[in-house]
Amino acid sequence: MKIRRAMRNWKLAKIILISGSIFWILETIYFLFVYGWHYAAINEVEKTCDKIVSIIWTVGIVLFISVLCDVLNFLLSSNKNPESIKKQNEKTILNPKS
Repeated sequence: MKIRRAMRNWKLAKIILISGSIFWILETIYFLFVYGWHYAAINEVEKTCDKIVSIIWTVGIVLFISVLCDVLNFLLSSNKNPESIKKQNEKTILNPKS
């Protein structure tokens, strides 16, 4: 079911985006203490860390967009019947593992 996949991707996207943000904050603090304030990355290690952060954030944003697409697909494919939406939601919420 697309909603289960959306819920899994949402959890994964949150973890990836939060961990990427924490890594970015830590590396920014480190390079501020080591090299002082500067506008652009001044050495290869800092540039590599910035590339890692951009890749992590890109993966998180792509997962977030896939969640939006899955939810939209679920809402549009429910035959526009409120009862079928309600039954599918209850089934997913009450028994998310199956």
